[in-house]
Amino acid sequence: GDLEKFQAKKIQKSVEKALKQVHIKDGKLAKKLTKEVITTLKKKYTSVIPVESIKNTVEFVLVKNKLSKAAKAYILYRYI
Repeated sequence: GDLEKFQAKKIQKSVEKALKQVHIKDGKLAKKLTKEVITTLKKKYTSVIPVESIKNTVEFVLVKNKLSKAAKAYILYRYI
């Protein structure tokens, strides 16, 4: 596939959309979760990060933070 510059804003936007689907409108929470996703990815990868790994990490972070309904919304959203 094509390489694309890493964009934290894209991750944050997808987290915000998942939270919104379960009626959580909290920008600070979305930023916190995004930072956690990025930190987790930086521990695993030093250069190229596969898109699938980013998506899986977003799911993991949502579930880890007891936001399983938001994780389900994210999973459904990412496969549409």
